[in-house]
Amino acid sequence: MARYGLNPPDAVVRALDDPAHETPKPGDPLFARSSFALASRPADVFIRAQAAVRAAGYECILLGTNLEGEARDIAARHAELARSLRGQRRRAVILSGGELTVMVRGKGRGGPNQEYALALAMELAGMADVAALAADTDGTDGGAGSADDPAGATIDGRTVARAKALGLDPAAFLDHNNSTGFFEALKDLLLPGPTFTNVNDFRAIVVDSPS
Repeated sequence: MARYGLNPPDAVVRALDDPAHETPKPGDPLFARSSFALASRPADVFIRAQAAVRAAGYECILLGTNLEGEARDIAARHAELARSLRGQRRRAVILSGGELTVMVRGKGRGGPNQEYALALAMELAGMADVAALAADTDGTDGGAGSADDPAGATIDGRTVARAKALGLDPAAFLDHNNSTGFFEALKDLLLPGPTFTNVNDFRAIVVDSPS
């Protein structure tokens, strides 16, 4: 306040000058009976996931645990990698974590993981032997805090064909940021309910070699 020349009421000055309002510092007796434990880090989740992928006989490709960017743009890049792997007849799982973003253009429902999944489904439409999952580990991707909020969605190479068979236009749903409505119609939402933890977002694309 002194730096910016502010002139607060006396009650504010007295409150700020009161030592009882000071933030406790390291070594304060207040912490004598306190402790904490770090249960899990984002990297720990993916160490376990990589081990599970390899145990299942797949090559594991970890793109990072803290990816950022527009969900549909990241989906396009990941789809390009999946196509390349399949073209090389490699059996692989592409893993990634990190919080993506959504540029809201419409008035639909959905979070970044569902939008990523919808954009990915469009990029991989018709491709056999490919499937993916994208979800928020807190169980509420783009939700409003309700117990029935979706955590994310699953897709495969038939997702777009199934949607069109129901008269749904995936591009229109994407344009309106209505990924929840899209996957709800297909019954492909992940609905675990709130997990009461938030380690990281989790995305996995399974690529099998063509038969």
